[in-house]
This record gives sequence, structure tokens and C-alpha cells, in this order.
Amino acid sequence: MQTENSESLRADLSFLTVNDVAKLLAVSTRTVWRLEKAGQIPKARRLGRIPRWNQADLLRWRENGCQESK
Repeated sequence: MQTENSESLRADLSFLTVNDVAKLLAVSTRTVWRLEKAGQIPKARRLGRIPRWNQADLLRWRENGCQESK
């Protein structure tokens, strides 16, 4: 049980680069930026000046049918 909780916590804290997101979605990095700007994928969070996407947010978004983000 402890292992499941720690794995879940790790997944919630995993941040992906634009290249990682592009691979996950099977699109180009330019398309990732376009999708984010259009609000069609979860917004990237800034870690300093570096944009990163929360892996758990993207996986939930994909599981929920890739609905537009607000």
C-alpha cells in the first residue's frame, strides 16, 4: 500500500518537457505549443523560466477524451 501511494505521488510530481509531451501525443513540438496556446491541452507550468507539463495532468486529460482545457 505504501508503494502505491509513493508511486502515485511520483507520477503527480513528474514534469515533462515539450519533447516528452510531443512524443506522448505523437505530434511535433510546434503542435504542442499551438495546442497549449489554443487551450486544447493542459497549460505548462513554469519552473523558473522553463516550461514543464505535469505528467499526471496530461494523462488524466487524455483519459478523459482530450477535452479542451480551461
